[in-house]
Amino acid sequence: MCAGFVAEVHKAVRLGNHHDVVVRAFSGNCSNCRACKSRVENFMEMNHDKYHKILIYTGTCVDEASHIFKNIKIINSNLCFDLIVPRPISEYFISKGYYLINSGKLRRIDNAIRDWGFSPEMAKSFFAESAKEILLIETGVDPNFKQNAKIFSDYSGLRVEEFGAGVDYCKLLIDEEILKWRDEKAQTELFEKLAAATAKTADYAMVFQQINTLVQISDEDEIISKIFELINMLFGPKNIAFYPYLNGHEGRPVFFRHYSNEFEIADTSDFSI
Repeated sequence: MCAGFVAEVHKAVRLGNHHDVVVRAFSGNCSNCRACKSRVENFMEMNHDKYHKILIYTGTCVDEASHIFKNIKIINSNLCFDLIVPRPISEYFISKGYYLINSGKLRRIDNAIRDWGFSPEMAKSFFAESAKEILLIETGVDPNFKQNAKIFSDYSGLRVEEFGAGVDYCKLLIDEEILKWRDEKAQTELFEKLAAATAKTADYAMVFQQINTLVQISDEDEIISKIFELINMLFGPKNIAFYPYLNGHEGRPVFFRHYSNEFEIADTSDFSI
């Protein structure tokens, strides 16, 4: 998730007691979308096999980053603030000429100013042309938000207004995705258990069928053949040997060759079962 919103997501996950969820951030730069997209694609390549499910929240800076991994879901929005306030609210303030910034991004205002690269004069000119005021969407994640808001106000030359949002909306969105993931995970685990149980039942049925066949056979050679087949199916040994005994004397061994269903039958005149 973009570092500008990771503080809000961290707080939402913590409030939801989602101890099985890890929040990780990539360094977002709204003025360099290509770099952001590259960072996200590198992250997916390096981490896709480390987590059961990966959700990536992005804005237009990472538009449809490509990937081939089934456990990765990209939630893309053309307005980053959809993560912390409903779209109609942000669109309303934008239509009124506000420049939006959230508490999480405000924590990194020094980095943002460096990334913009404007001189103080150019910054004031730029913001004066694009906005009439700054609207701080206050989410309660920056204890120094007033101090940071003043830094941004002095840099942009615009007055800062506050809109208290908290992280309730963000938590609602995060909770929904986590519940979907848990439900999906539970179903997958259930299907795997059912498949294993079905396979085991089939194995048991095969064994009992073979045993039932054995008790109905009276021919000695056929009994040996069926026992060899059963052992071969169960264990797949390289070879099987049967050593007959009669009156304390060992008869000729009978072998089952692993590469064939044929077997050697000894001269049975010297033993019987």
